[in-house]
Amino acid sequence: MLWRFLFLVCFTTLSLFAVETVRVGVLAKRGSAITVEKWSATAEYLSREVDGYRFEIVPLGFEALYESVERNEIDFVLTNTAYYVELEYLYGVSRIATLKNISSQGDVLTSFGGVIFTKKDSGIKTLDDLKGKRFGAVNISSFGGWIMAEKELHNKGIDIDDFSEFRFFGSHDSVVLAVKEGEIDAGTVRTDTIERMANEGIIDSKVCNVLAPKQYAGFPFKVSTALYPEWPFAKLPLTPDELADKVLIALLQMPSDSKAAESAHVAGWTIPLDYSKVHLLLQELHLGPYAELKKLTFSHIYKKYMWWFYGVLAGFLAVITVLLYISRLNAQLREKKEQIEAMNAGLEQKVHEKEEVMIAHQWRQPITVIAMGANNLLADVELDDVESESVKHSATMMLEQTHHLSKTIDDFKNFFRPNKKAEMILVNDILEENFSIVGKSLENHNIAVEKEYGSQTPIAIYSRELLQVFINILKNAQEALIENEVNEPLISVTTREDEAHVHISICDNGKGIDPSILAKIYDPYFSTKVEKNGTGLGLYMSKTIIEKHLNGQIKAENRKEGGVCFTVSLPKEG
Repeated sequence: MLWRFLFLVCFTTLSLFAVETVRVGVLAKRGSAITVEKWSATAEYLSREVDGYRFEIVPLGFEALYESVERNEIDFVLTNTAYYVELEYLYGVSRIATLKNISSQGDVLTSFGGVIFTKKDSGIKTLDDLKGKRFGAVNISSFGGWIMAEKELHNKGIDIDDFSEFRFFGSHDSVVLAVKEGEIDAGTVRTDTIERMANEGIIDSKVCNVLAPKQYAGFPFKVSTALYPEWPFAKLPLTPDELADKVLIALLQMPSDSKAAESAHVAGWTIPLDYSKVHLLLQELHLGPYAELKKLTFSHIYKKYMWWFYGVLAGFLAVITVLLYISRLNAQLREKKEQIEAMNAGLEQKVHEKEEVMIAHQWRQPITVIAMGANNLLADVELDDVESESVKHSATMMLEQTHHLSKTIDDFKNFFRPNKKAEMILVNDILEENFSIVGKSLENHNIAVEKEYGSQTPIAIYSRELLQVFINILKNAQEALIENEVNEPLISVTTREDEAHVHISICDNGKGIDPSILAKIYDPYFSTKVEKNGTGLGLYMSKTIIEKHLNGQIKAENRKEGGVCFTVSLPKEG
């Protein structure tokens, strides 16, 4: 019995040592105690979901968070939007997820903005009317309570010195109350503040007049600024990617009614949003990592970029030398017109190759769509109360599909290369491969699929390129059906053939395409999805592939019964 007891003690001790501690630094803007209370449940949740690791919350002030990141004393960081951008710029911190916030009205939001407001009877109607008035904000470093509004005022040529009085009140509620009591003429707070205080009976929102109001699809609150993403969950450069992937999966599948979500007052997490707008804002205002731009003098620039200066000077002298040489050879160049034309053709080919790289880069948009599908899939599965292992498996599968799509970028780099070889294949097989990629996403959105494969003749095509066309058309159809909330959404796919061509039709029962823009949908950078960050390259790329690479045709037609049909016609003999 003694040896069994000793074995158990040794085994337990070894197990404890095998668990690695992961430190999550959290910006403690309201103090360490409140921060630990708010986020400890999240650490416990991650410790359960990520095997072999114990997660620990480390509350840190602004300066301490800087030092901990610089010294690699933490593995992950959870901080506000503007502060994250500064850490990203200075230390290479990279986001893996974005917070899903819960508003005072119960809305789940991943972005927020700022409100510039006054009392209705103040006589202030526009931002220009604020000059010479008393103005209040939350704090000089408050992103939603000052910095966002500062940009809008800056765009109007309004500076702090243009106010008769300018004050920081320390909290959003204090700014609203100061406007209400007449201490100041106008102020700015984060979105949802006015609505929340109205719901609590503190103020009457009807007496507030929002200046320069803006509207965004799906955003329910009064807003005067652009929208920016919520707090990110980010990894440090030395944190293993494998661990970051496991944390991402756990965060994406966090239930909104879990103890971790409720303690943090959030609805969970989503894939990381684009924070480039925050960089641009801070650059424009010379804030955060771009504050030095305000202080630059000629001497400072010379010392910092001395070798660049000499390099540019040497390049300039070289250009002058070349120009002098060219001027002497000008007469000879006129006699060699054919050689110049050949050189121009070579230059055009290089430009063409750069365009290929650009298109390949822009094609990463579908990767974000697939990852979002993974998030939606996890949420849907949780509502069905499926076991955790099943959810993890599904999430991992979707992420693998994201990696699969990423590989297609290399395929598109080969678009215009003359040494490609076509392969004989049935278009039906390409369609089936397509559904293996996007089928699960369609199923999760209750979109039915009907297939009728009438063509049985293999044709010589570039299958990977045609696969991308089908994925793009299907994803567009899926988004249209979801956005228009179509009852019993349906996508039908048919193939047929005649003597010279194979025809593939992909149709949906949505609301179709506005006839006034139907002729423009293939134009580069034209997009009907501005609010969803559409690049406008999807259908342009599809048309390029079908017409220039596969010698076929593609057309779109609205159906009389509703929806739109895309028909691709490919020659049986290339």
